[in-house]
Amino acid sequence: VVQTKFLLKEAKTLQVLVYNSLGQKVYESNAEFIPKGIFYHQFSTDHLSKRGYTLFLQSIGSEIISSQKFIIQ
Repeated sequence: VVQTKFLLKEAKTLQVLVYNSLGQKVYESNAEFIPKGIFYHQFSTDHLSKRGYTLFLQSIGSEIISSQKFIIQ
């Protein structure tokens, strides 16, 4: 399980996306309206292989709000 925490300065409709080190999308959350403040998101990594990944917090207009790298070992 990966847990993320982001601070949003303004309310937005967002999605969480995860890409593997080959650039393939392996996870996409449903878009949801998030009020400003601290945003937490959690997802299972049981289906992911051992390698590096990048998680993106993205607005519906494709603006990248934040990103985090993580490794499954």
